[in-house]
Amino acid sequence: MKKLDYKKIVDHYRDMGVILTLKEGKLSYLSHKPLSQEQIAFLKEHKEGIIKLLATGTIEFPLTDIQSSYLLGRTESFDYGGISCQIYLETEYPELCPSKVKKSWEYLINRHEMLRVKIRDDGYQEILEKSPDFDINCIDLRGKKNSLEELKKIRSEMENKEFCIGSWPYFDIAVSLQDNKAIMHMTVDFLIADWTSIWILIDEFERIYNCPEQELDTLDLTFREYIKLEQNMRGTKQYNEDKKYWINRIDSMPTGPILPILNKSNVQNGFERYFYQMDLNSWLELKKRALKYGCTPTAVVAAVHASVLDKWSPNDKFVLNLTLLNRLPLHENVNKIVGD
Repeated sequence: MKKLDYKKIVDHYRDMGVILTLKEGKLSYLSHKPLSQEQIAFLKEHKEGIIKLLATGTIEFPLTDIQSSYLLGRTESFDYGGISCQIYLETEYPELCPSKVKKSWEYLINRHEMLRVKIRDDGYQEILEKSPDFDINCIDLRGKKNSLEELKKIRSEMENKEFCIGSWPYFDIAVSLQDNKAIMHMTVDFLIADWTSIWILIDEFERIYNCPEQELDTLDLTFREYIKLEQNMRGTKQYNEDKKYWINRIDSMPTGPILPILNKSNVQNGFERYFYQMDLNSWLELKKRALKYGCTPTAVVAAVHASVLDKWSPNDKFVLNLTLLNRLPLHENVNKIVGD
């Protein structure tokens, strides 16, 4: 009897738009259309071999386009490159117990595979089945006279945190305890999470921390599975028509703004944050006026940004590159997963 190649079977189903995966040790699948009775019967007949392959195989998959861009930006291949793209933020609470914070994040690491990912320089990412112990730095500033200076030091260290390619993790959490509040400091590399993911993590952290006994809804979709579903769309007629449209427009599109640039030798890698906060009434008025012209607040801010660049750029027409939070509605839980 000829021995079956289960890897070819998994690849064959994937080419048909069916993603075979494991859920709590049982064979499961994701597909944009129902499977035939013959396909289901075949999977049932050979499920033991398929499960064994999926359980022992290395969980690795290619970087997405935006992840690849961030990875290239870390190199010196481009002018003013050699820097990672990450976010630092703080959330304030009346109090925090460091051990509970650690336990809550261990839950999230186990729940979301992209918190266990290792980015490789060969263009692939690998999910660790079990991550090393995750440490959370706790700084007690209560009763200290130099607490403000210490807080600035923490912020500077977290903002300039560097995560090495080929290692783990790509995020860091710290807690500072102060006389009248506690702060959770959070740095996340955009290689593993977008803005939607970060708000998911904060929301789930607070739910777990405040109610440790509760279990969050089981995720029946992973980022890796979502990427495969998205890739399957690339063979559709609509995708190819859209791609052709934009390729045909490339040659007629203007370049980016031409801006005065400092001598590269005088530029240090890093970011400096400038912050402006509108009062609530002004913000509501801005949204109201934007709606009147059929614009989102994001479009208004982008237009203001372009207007400022226009004052420095000699070319009358230019384009701006903007990243998108573009989660396609390919699964009911697409807005519950972490990834970029």
